[in-house]
Amino acid sequence: MKKNKENMNELNNIRNEIIADQEQRRSVWINMYILYVTLFVLGLQWSCYLFLVTYLIILPFQATINNLVWNVARLSAYIRIFYEEENKSLNWESMNANYEVYRKYLGKMESSFSAWIRNTSAAQLGGLSTLFFIGGVVFNKGMKNITYLDILLIILSIILFFVALKLSFEYKKRHKEDLERVTRQYKEFVKENNKI
Repeated sequence: MKKNKENMNELNNIRNEIIADQEQRRSVWINMYILYVTLFVLGLQWSCYLFLVTYLIILPFQATINNLVWNVARLSAYIRIFYEEENKSLNWESMNANYEVYRKYLGKMESSFSAWIRNTSAAQLGGLSTLFFIGGVVFNKGMKNITYLDILLIILSIILFFVALKLSFEYKKRHKEDLERVTRQYKEFVKENNKI
């Protein structure tokens, strides 16, 4: 009985961590947009070079969001393997991962416009920054007055856009199979060493 209570406490703690990570992801995402818009507006008012500074917001914030998404997937796999496989009355994480009707529903939701904005925000913001930076340099200096430094900064801006694009693709990456395989191996390792 005591072991069951400890297991349920651990399960509740893990679920609370998932909820906290999801809340933190929303907070990071909102803060990324607030800071981005602030720098973007300053770039429109003062200097197009501030559009490059927006990447100091976009890249680390999106990497943090990606890490939070991965952490939720990791915790979810742990719950499915360690709790739900042996107790069929616990099935929320398994439904999210395996129930076909629910997976189709999620697929429909993931193809919505709001999901597209959420899933590609770093690429969208990066593309906007790069376009406005290049446009600002060309508009303010004219094609004949662009310096080598400007050309290097334009190339840097394009590279940073592709980094943001890669981070957006990583956000969409599904970790389910890899995480379940590793978690199952860990569970077997623990059983073999008499820790469960």
